[in-house]
Amino acid sequence: MARKDITGFRGWGARGALCAAVFLSAAWHPGDPSGLEILKNVEEASAKVNDYSATLEITADIERLNVPPMKVRLFFKRPDKIHIDAEGFALLPREGLVLNAGRLMNRYTVKGVARESSEGVTLYALTLIAKSERTRLRTVLVYVDPARWTVEKLVMSQPGERMMSAAFRYAQVDGFWLPSELVASFAIAPADTSDPEPVEQVLPPRPSQKPRKGSVTVRYAGYSINTGLSDELFKDDPARPPD
Repeated sequence: MARKDITGFRGWGARGALCAAVFLSAAWHPGDPSGLEILKNVEEASAKVNDYSATLEITADIERLNVPPMKVRLFFKRPDKIHIDAEGFALLPREGLVLNAGRLMNRYTVKGVARESSEGVTLYALTLIAKSERTRLRTVLVYVDPARWTVEKLVMSQPGERMMSAAFRYAQVDGFWLPSELVASFAIAPADTSDPEPVEQVLPPRPSQKPRKGSVTVRYAGYSINTGLSDELFKDDPARPPD
């Protein structure tokens, strides 16, 4: 089922995300689960899927990049092994393609929990702050559907005031809720006009610059679940950094 974009945080920097957390905390209800309990519920809901593979159809519209439509095969094995059957595929971070609530709990502290409603659907909104200064994504907003304990949207602040949001749709496959579509959007946060005497530099874009804005749509199909994928499949894939 599709979800309306209810966050209103696209294009905000880390400062804006933190202000949003303060605003959202007023919507929290006594008796609601804590942020840690919500993430544990997400982890438990996905725990019965030990591994899967799926075909990804990818289309991109990103500034300064000409990316033709792609079709790749994604392989996943718990807790966090990922293999993509395509050379040089790096349009999206691993955190976006496969969600790992356990890793979020290890790397982040929950600083705010709230409820949000849209079209009769209630979501829990969690504001996560990185525990370590070495963590690249400093602030993450996570929106969870408590009816099935799935992550409906992520909003991530990246270095250089870049923002990425990832909105998911789901379908039931062999009795499991798994992603059917992911739309990732990239943006630059608005300039901070409160700073005195801002200095503006106008430089020509360089081919090596990272994309500043755009979107990537990923459609998942052809799932094969709990087939007993071998660790050998993942041996040449880059290891995740320690938590």
